[in-house]
Amino acid sequence: MITPQEFYDTTVGRAWDIDHAYGVQCHDLAQKLCVDLDIPTIVIWCGNTGYAHDIWDRREISGIKKYFDVITDYRQLQNGDMVIFPTTYAGTPLSHVCFFYKFNGVKYAYGQRQGGNREARLITTLDFSRMAGAFRP
Repeated sequence: MITPQEFYDTTVGRAWDIDHAYGVQCHDLAQKLCVDLDIPTIVIWCGNTGYAHDIWDRREISGIKKYFDVITDYRQLQNGDMVIFPTTYAGTPLSHVCFFYKFNGVKYAYGQRQGGNREARLITTLDFSRMAGAFRP
């Protein structure tokens, strides 16, 4: 099993288009984690609306709970947790999926298609208390 640090180290600065649809999107990095963990990528499914919030909204029927624990309290986030942000959060008006990492006491969102950049990178501008929920392998 790949560790959260290994996932970060092997993906940072690179762009992933796992599903080969619509170019590099935020959910492709989440699908990359599934590939690395030998989990079916279909559990990271945005086909209902085309946006990342589908991953959270469809958690009861997508099969994701077979492979990931559900986290609903942002204070319980750990490095490598996959975080879903809703459309109701101004910081992610179309929704977003990224990963929580804390380095040297600073909380980061790690994802791609963040702030106009396609490659996987860290940002500090997202408020994790506004998440819809998270998943931990």
